[in-house]
Amino acid sequence: MSRYLPRHWYYCIRAARIAVLGFLETLSNMDLTKGSSARLHCKPTMGDVSWTMNDSPLSTTSPSIEITSVGQDDEGLYKCQATFQGESIYSSARITVSDTGITQHPEDMTVQSGEHVTLTCTTNTDSSFKWYMNKNEVSSGVESTAKQSVMVTSPLTLRSRLQCVVSTGEEKTYFSKIGVINVIGFKTVPQDKGLPVDGEVSLLCSVGGHGLKQLVWLRSPDAKEVPSSWMESYSTGYTTSNVLTTSEVGTYYCSATFEQGYTIESERAAVTPVRVTMSSKSVALGDDVILTCIVTGAIKADL
Repeated sequence: MSRYLPRHWYYCIRAARIAVLGFLETLSNMDLTKGSSARLHCKPTMGDVSWTMNDSPLSTTSPSIEITSVGQDDEGLYKCQATFQGESIYSSARITVSDTGITQHPEDMTVQSGEHVTLTCTTNTDSSFKWYMNKNEVSSGVESTAKQSVMVTSPLTLRSRLQCVVSTGEEKTYFSKIGVINVIGFKTVPQDKGLPVDGEVSLLCSVGGHGLKQLVWLRSPDAKEVPSSWMESYSTGYTTSNVLTTSEVGTYYCSATFEQGYTIESERAAVTPVRVTMSSKSVALGDDVILTCIVTGAIKADL
């Protein structure tokens, strides 16, 4: 009986990056009292931004606009348009202005992952309050009086949108502006790796949060910045990842700097030399064989 070696198939797969036009932040309806202020957010994944109010163009291309000292002239339909390579998407919201209602809205904040946030919602008339986080009603951490409500969140690890909804004795309902909580922190931290002789290893670092200015790799003990030619970076709009490929031993970590003044550093990862020795044996075709793999070095988890 003849024996045949098994056939093996090999596939070559080329990775492709797909760019998707969408909104990371969209507009929402809100009720403002005269003299108050609010910020409207419209953050696309890419492309150019333009604004209109009641179909009249506004002279800004920023992903957010701030309305201060609100008056009756600020009432209307606001529309944000994002355009990229001939494709356009829209987000719109209606703003109403009145004498009574919410006078203090939830504020936008930037916090580090794991921190609590305290938000306040105040009215100029007796009211009952409800809080919503990412469109889900919040039942804990809320203390309210007749004209004010304070919410303390649980520790946050993801970007969150919080809104206060007010009901008055006149059976009127008012919607606050949405407070956007920008949570910054590392999603993936580098892990210890063993470096084979004449080989190289890759380390991954991912950070989440808007306003990232710089994500770099450093090497201890002198905190020397690693050359950019060793790195490949990619972003999804909210999360940015950086892959470091190195053939040098050392202790590596990444540092992220944000527009809001935060600088955070990841945990350290040690790249240490290892030597892999594999035993060899001669066997007859079809017989079982046991091979021994010997690893010399501090790191063995990669096998």
